Amino acid sequence: MSSSLLRSLLSNWIGLSLSIIIGFIISPFVVHHLGRELYGSWALIISITSQFVIFDLGARYAVMTFVARYRQERDNEKLSDFLSSGLMFFGLCALAAFAVLICLLPLFGTVFEIPPQQLHVVRVAFILAAIDAAADVACGFYDSVLTGSERYDTFNALNVLRLLANALLLVLVLKLELGIVGISAAALTSRTIQRALSARFAWAYNPQAKVQFDRIRRPILRQIASYGLWSSVIQAAYRLIHKADSVIAGIFVGMSGVTTYAIPVILIDQYRSFAETGNYILTPRFSALSASGDKATIDLLLLKWSRYCMFLALGLGTPLIISGPDFILLWMGESFTDCGKILQLLAAPFFLILPGMPFMHYLYAVQKHALNAKVLAAEAAINIALSLVLVRQYGLTGIAFATLLPAIILRGVALPWGACELSGLRFSSYVRHSILACLPLAVFQFTSLLWLNSVIGAKSWPSFFVNNSAGACLFIIVVYFFYLGREERAYIARRLGISSNNHP
Repeated sequence: MSSSLLRSLLSNWIGLSLSIIIGFIISPFVVHHLGRELYGSWALIISITSQFVIFDLGARYAVMTFVARYRQERDNEKLSDFLSSGLMFFGLCALAAFAVLICLLPLFGTVFEIPPQQLHVVRVAFILAAIDAAADVACGFYDSVLTGSERYDTFNALNVLRLLANALLLVLVLKLELGIVGISAAALTSRTIQRALSARFAWAYNPQAKVQFDRIRRPILRQIASYGLWSSVIQAAYRLIHKADSVIAGIFVGMSGVTTYAIPVILIDQYRSFAETGNYILTPRFSALSASGDKATIDLLLLKWSRYCMFLALGLGTPLIISGPDFILLWMGESFTDCGKILQLLAAPFFLILPGMPFMHYLYAVQKHALNAKVLAAEAAINIALSLVLVRQYGLTGIAFATLLPAIILRGVALPWGACELSGLRFSSYVRHSILACLPLAVFQFTSLLWLNSVIGAKSWPSFFVNNSAGACLFIIVVYFFYLGREERAYIARRLGISSNNHP
């Protein structure tokens, strides 16, 4: 693993870990302060407005991919033309997103039943969230320039600063009893500061780029739109998979049901984000390797990273299933006992989804991401259809099961199989190297955690911490000595400064 790739990976995980800690500390405060009904309205607002990131039409990945390519080729003219055109593209997309969001305002009070005394504040909060979502579309351009330049350290540092500022503002506005309007205003304020700094650093890392109005090129706009066509389908499908459940719960179960479903989803989102940030760094790296024609390194990186993702799935997913329900009770209180089964159902697919994630980013890098789009669109359609059928009889559990089944079949199996066909890598090599080889590790992990749970338990914070810390230590020891090769162990030793051979 190169130093830049390691720096990107560690900065992503450190940044996400801090965001998770901040979120875990602040979430119970927000839930209990607002109450189930009003928090359900807020969760619904976020579920809707967050969908509109898709209005960049997938251009974030286009910017990331082509910035990495032109920097590798040292073609400053193409880079300048591309960034000038990209900035215009993102601005137009943001205006469209805001216009459509405002048209959805009447849904609150008609489709979604909101108590009359809360209707006005819910609508004001939605308008502020709509402004924030449109700004997120526009300024996604600068984030993509940073990541395309492989400056994830800066990207994550800015995100952590934003989270800290937002947490402080959240406490302030709730103490002042400003409700969800104050929460929306706090989010908009902290994100605006982050976006301004992101723009400043994006240009600082690319001083060779000259962004000018007369460099806007129609062919480049078409190129971005063409690349982003399938990317926008991917983003739309991805957000439908992970966010439409809350909307369905709001329609069929009510705002209290949205809150019940949203609690385990917070944990699943953090788990998924932890995996995605570890894979997100691969797109610019695969793009640079593809530009240099280094297929051998691409194949090696795909196999190694898939196995690392399986380690991550077992290391984080297993404790989430076994002791996750206990965590929710400790975290939110005894009134959230109905969240545990939903959490377990939502976590189960990731044992097959995570090892296939590197293939998604490879397809982005080589502009074959139409496969990602088709698989995710099919998953979203099946997910929603099953949810609408099962929610009537099984409620929130039915929605969770409708998410589980298509994810296993499509993202867990169909996507890596199709990606292997396109990349020339044997699917059997992927299965043998990343799945079958880790089955003994999976058995050990489940067995050891179940044993620890029966001996130590997880009914209090001290026992929960001791239980999962012991499980994590055992898992790391087994992976290090039985699943990492000699070169990988030597590499870790050098990075930790415990090897006599300190050459990179």
